[in-house]
Amino acid sequence: EVPFCTTMNQASCTVQTGAIDGWAGHDIELLAHVAEVLGFTYSIYELANKPPDQTWTEFILYWTQRQYCDLVIGAWMYMPVRIQYASALIGHLDMSTVLVARRLPNEAPGLGWFSLVSVFAPFHWTVWLSLIGLVLLSGFIDFWLECGAASGGVSMSSLRNSIFEYSAGAIFGGFQEPKTRGSAVYQLLVGFILMVFVATYTANLTAFFTTAESLSYSASSIADVQENGRRLCMGGVGGYKEIFDAIYPAVSYTQLSSPDVGREALATAQCDAVVMSQWRFETFSRNDPTICKLEVVAVCPGED
Repeated sequence: EVPFCTTMNQASCTVQTGAIDGWAGHDIELLAHVAEVLGFTYSIYELANKPPDQTWTEFILYWTQRQYCDLVIGAWMYMPVRIQYASALIGHLDMSTVLVARRLPNEAPGLGWFSLVSVFAPFHWTVWLSLIGLVLLSGFIDFWLECGAASGGVSMSSLRNSIFEYSAGAIFGGFQEPKTRGSAVYQLLVGFILMVFVATYTANLTAFFTTAESLSYSASSIADVQENGRRLCMGGVGGYKEIFDAIYPAVSYTQLSSPDVGREALATAQCDAVVMSQWRFETFSRNDPTICKLEVVAVCPGED
């Protein structure tokens, strides 16, 4: 198809330079560049005469899976069923039909009981009980290890002082100077356990606050549109309208004149979701800063 790929003997062909084996166009120039960079040779064959009982997916995969060809060039929609068997070069044009929705602002949570106790949320209550048990048990073990020992004329640590020593050490960090070698080794062991606990708690707390408030959208799927009465618009997707009507006969929508009108309708809350092509959305994202409020939430099913 002009100007992407065309044979030189076609009457509509206007490209007269850079022809390779009778072929020219943007795709042929891309193929020549990739071959030059990677250092391979190639021959070009036309995949024509698709059997009427085969879909384009079956037709292309028939040639590639049987290794009749190594690379296919053409306007082939990149859909989930095809991703399982083929991959596209970086820079390909993603022609998938997608559902685009508007990102909704998150409401700031009020100060309540959850806000006060949320610092404990990263760990289950059994973990906190285990930590308290470890601290109390460490006080008993420290008392037993230092029982009968004396340092600088100071009497041996009492059980109460040992428990306080480990409780304060777990909260504020650091322990008193050990009075026996066994107590020193045990302090190192408990210190390592507490270090791992604090590091794990910090990581989990960060992840918890990061994911506690997930993003919300004006629509999440076609099913959401149908079940909750969302306002759906069709942003000029051409022939996909017939496919959509066949798959979702009960879903009503507003037909718009172009994807640009659909983008504007979605951004101004005239629609809750818009069906448009992925490559159209990517074009908007490169040229319009307001597109950051919109996001692709689902890939619409299509023909295989």
